[in-house]
Amino acid sequence: MADPVADFLAREQELFAEIDGGNAPANPPAQGAPADFGDEFGQMAAAEPPSIPNNDSGVDLATADVLAPAFALADAPVGQQNGGGSERTSPAPRAAMTKEVAENIKRWQEEQKVMLAAKDAEEEKTKDEWRKKAKDELVDWYKKREQQLKELKQANEKAEKQHAADGDRGQSVDAAWDEVAALCDAKPKGCSRDVSRMKALLVHLKEQQTGKN
Repeated sequence: MADPVADFLAREQELFAEIDGGNAPANPPAQGAPADFGDEFGQMAAAEPPSIPNNDSGVDLATADVLAPAFALADAPVGQQNGGGSERTSPAPRAAMTKEVAENIKRWQEEQKVMLAAKDAEEEKTKDEWRKKAKDELVDWYKKREQQLKELKQANEKAEKQHAADGDRGQSVDAAWDEVAALCDAKPKGCSRDVSRMKALLVHLKEQQTGKN
């Protein structure tokens, strides 16, 4: 079996010779090698060279197996670099989303309670204001009504006294009918009934009584 160290040294010498332009011997003896090369490769020359299969690509598979996960992790998406694929991480976001929705619903319910309580308080305040206003208006109406009745009573008493005084002096027939006509309002306010016939009857009675006299 050929010595691999000798072959290696021969190839190196041929390469150096081609670079320097010299002619190196085709097969230099093994002892012509430098001392350091002999010392370095002495043990390798004594040992049997390892056999390399024909289908060996020359790649260190063990090192490749160690480095492959690192390169794959560097090329993977951010979500997979942080701890796995979507199959393993999908339940966690779903649970977090469900929890977030529940918290949002709870917060919305609390806000609704606060808003409804504020609206109820405002409504009660408005009702109290309306009750107070209605009570004040009712009191004012009673006061005005009482004042009107008092004035009307005084006017009636005055008219009654005047009528009694005229009766004592001997009121004429014309004056009596004039007084009756004055008591009858020919144009009442807020009344849609026609009183023209009543007025005509009073005038006719007055003329009839006056004609008799």
